[in-house]
Parts: sequence; C-alpha cells; structure tokens
Amino acid sequence: MNRTVETAAANSQGQLSGLEELIKLMNRDRENDRLYATLLQPTRTLLVEDKIMPNAPTSEISVMNKRQNNGAVRVSNQSTAGELVVEMHQVISGERTLAITVK
Repeated sequence: MNRTVETAAANSQGQLSGLEELIKLMNRDRENDRLYATLLQPTRTLLVEDKIMPNAPTSEISVMNKRQNNGAVRVSNQSTAGELVVEMHQVISGERTLAITVK
C-alpha cells in the first residue's frame, strides 16, 4: 500500500515536487506492525497534489487533465472501496494480491 501512495505522489519523472510533498507522503506511511487489507475496485481515482479523489467522474478527470498542472494531477485506474487494519504486534513484510470477480 505504501508503494501505491508513493507512486501516486510522484510526478511524471518519478520525483516528488518538494519537501512539503515528501512530508505529506511520510505522514501517510503505513506502520509495519499492522496487517492492511484493502478492497480495490476498477474505477478511476483522481490524484491532485496530495489529495486523493476516488470514483472521479470522467468529466472531472477531463477538465483537470486539460489544465496546466505541471504533473500535479494524475489518474489511477483503481479506487479504494474499503480497508481493514489489524494490529499484529510483530513486524510484517510482503504483500499478497487476490483478484475477486463479483457477479
């Protein structure tokens, strides 16, 4: 999950825009003694500077992309539908992805 947020915060050259952006990113960093289960859905998320706007309408994405934004606006093809955090009292590393199709 940290990798997802880091990618969202970086500009098109893969760099943060400045110290303020780095501090915001570090404040969103997830702790490694917790288990995070996140349910993602295939809807677009608009990332404007440090703000995450899930399920953004196509019209809003189109308007934001047309503005001169110097890489401050990005679009992700996934939105968070829910998240569960469980404290594990031990260090956890790694990730597991499960694709679930709901009919």
